[in-house]
Amino acid sequence: MNVVLVSSEHEFPSKLQRQDLCFNTENLSRIIYAGEVSPTPMFHLLTSGWGVPPELAHALMSYCGGNIYNTFLALENLLDWSRSEDEADYFVFNSDLTYHVRRCLKWEKSEEMKEALTSLATYGFYGIARDDPRVEIIRDNDVGGLVTWRATIIGLDCSLWSTTIHEDALLPTCQSMRIAIAQVLANERA
Repeated sequence: MNVVLVSSEHEFPSKLQRQDLCFNTENLSRIIYAGEVSPTPMFHLLTSGWGVPPELAHALMSYCGGNIYNTFLALENLLDWSRSEDEADYFVFNSDLTYHVRRCLKWEKSEEMKEALTSLATYGFYGIARDDPRVEIIRDNDVGGLVTWRATIIGLDCSLWSTTIHEDALLPTCQSMRIAIAQVLANERA
């Protein structure tokens, strides 16, 4: 029997392995991660499907990546702002994602954590051993999720696996998180 799990969240299969669920991902024939839509179809969805002007579509994609739900929330907030009595001449995508990243950096071995976070911000990928303590901290703070090389990961450059000796890797939860990681690390250096 073949069992396939498709998840939009990188951490979901690991969350299923809780003791009380008695779930073993080793029993799955295949895991497919489809967290974000790739740029060309996302741009088409925004401009043709949702009627978003191209300039705004590019801005949304640079902030939300291909995450449809986060893009929907950003557009909903933008519409609410445009209908409000607010006198501001601009709209800011509000996000508390940097809080989660800063919590990771409070770990006692912050230089090792910075190495992992720098790779997540730069490449969207960090090869790591499954039992490395950084995995739990990054997962618990919803900064990233652990994936295995056996999985199909939509949007991930497969050549990244050749840069690591590990069978597992951390990926940021979404493009917005990747931007938040880069922002926090840049502020740390300043």
